[in-house]
Amino acid sequence: MGYEAYQRLTKFKDPDKLTLQENNIRKTLINPGPNLVVLDEGHLLKNGKNCRTKALMKVKTKRRIILTGTPLQNNLKEYYYMVQFVKPNLLGSYREYTNRFVNPITNGQFHDSTEGDIYNMKRRIHVLHKLLEATIQRYEVSELCPYLPKKSDYVLFIQLHPVQATLIEKLLELLKNGAEIVKGNIIINYHKLHLVWTHPLLLHLKDEQKNNPQKKVKEMDVVNLEPELDEPDESPEGWWQSLCPNDFKTNIDYGPKFKIMLSIIRECEKKGDKVLIFSNSILELDAIELFLQHHSTAESQWLSKLDYYRLDGTVPPEKRLNMCNSFNDENNKRARLFLISHRVGGLGLNLVASNRLIVMDVSWNPAYDLQSIFRIFRFGQTKPCYVYRLVAMGTMEEIVYQRTINKLAIAGRVVDKMQMPRHYNSDDLQVMYKLNFKIDQERPLQDYHCGDAVLQQVLQNCKEIFKYHEHETLLLDNPDEQLNENERQKAWKEYNEQNEKEQQAEALKKKGPVPLQPGSSGIQSFLPK
Repeated sequence: MGYEAYQRLTKFKDPDKLTLQENNIRKTLINPGPNLVVLDEGHLLKNGKNCRTKALMKVKTKRRIILTGTPLQNNLKEYYYMVQFVKPNLLGSYREYTNRFVNPITNGQFHDSTEGDIYNMKRRIHVLHKLLEATIQRYEVSELCPYLPKKSDYVLFIQLHPVQATLIEKLLELLKNGAEIVKGNIIINYHKLHLVWTHPLLLHLKDEQKNNPQKKVKEMDVVNLEPELDEPDESPEGWWQSLCPNDFKTNIDYGPKFKIMLSIIRECEKKGDKVLIFSNSILELDAIELFLQHHSTAESQWLSKLDYYRLDGTVPPEKRLNMCNSFNDENNKRARLFLISHRVGGLGLNLVASNRLIVMDVSWNPAYDLQSIFRIFRFGQTKPCYVYRLVAMGTMEEIVYQRTINKLAIAGRVVDKMQMPRHYNSDDLQVMYKLNFKIDQERPLQDYHCGDAVLQQVLQNCKEIFKYHEHETLLLDNPDEQLNENERQKAWKEYNEQNEKEQQAEALKKKGPVPLQPGSSGIQSFLPK
């Protein structure tokens, strides 16, 4: 049974006045419930306030199992609700969990954290592991690596075109004048800036969408992304037009991301490798299709449903499997590219006919990018896999990437008992809007013999790639930072002592003040006997 079906079946208008059928449903699904409850993709219980979590917390079943490959995605608070479901109150109240674990672990995760904060973080992580060792059974993706081909995961930092730089500076000026740089608007502003650092054509497509109500309805039918990069835009229409060259609709150079994407596709064609492209934006997928058609040649045609497929929320579920089967068909050499939106195609699909994947945008939730990679890196894959993450250097997107590294590092420490380097500083909201790009700067000398012939050629062809690194090099375990046995015992002892004091204080608080007896203390000791 799916989560939505469970919510609908267990939502009663008046719990005290149930029909016979409703009462049978309540007994079957809630109280006493089934003998065993198994929740797949259990990380969806990451918010105690949503209807899904509230509905499932009512079930009285004692035997409970949660299955998930990404138990910790954005922050430590999400972890609490999964544990709370399978082992209620093991981590205390939400407030206690925040004070005991979330705050100290978060404070110690940054490059600029104090030595005291870092040490305290390690101790609290050890305590959390010890508390959960009988509740959580963890197998990391590395368990599968001996049975799968090699995977290389590259992050390409891409310089902006001067036109993009001018547009971003103008847009930030508009945002600041509109007093929009506030916490509540950061996602909205990210959407606006994303249009620019991808390609100016997206600005034109966005204005077209505004003026075409039918298309707007079609886009709203798409499953929400994480954040959706096509949210309503209240910026003045046409603010960008005077800053764009006349050929911006057809010149791919104004969006180096697209230029590099096309270069990767061409090199993969030469090797006979199929490619997946994942994006968080429907408009971006539209623009990619337009540029594919514009660059179509007799030797390299790009016809929809023949040379490439596209999967987003507008594709009916019954057609999705047929598309995947056709793409995976060994005899179908013509279909060599698949355009996919993250939310719709990031889970459940098997696309092992492809061994190369381009991630066009950095997701705020790193689990989405990871799930996309598992479309090709899975059982059934016979070729080495290559992932190319495209990051607009010096923009908010680069800072979001840094934050995803911090999120993954927390997950590695808390879930997988790893000690990872602290690469990035803590930052505030204004840092997200800080521009740090330099146009046409000479890229540092790097070894372009990277073990991937495709990337090696792309690096030579596209000078817009300023630098690159392998994603997993930022997430390596550092055993030297582990606590020793004495430190672990001390951390556990201190936690238990603190816990006892808190429990005693709470008990006294509930009991209330003890009435003073005559002769003990206070004013009554001065009364005559």
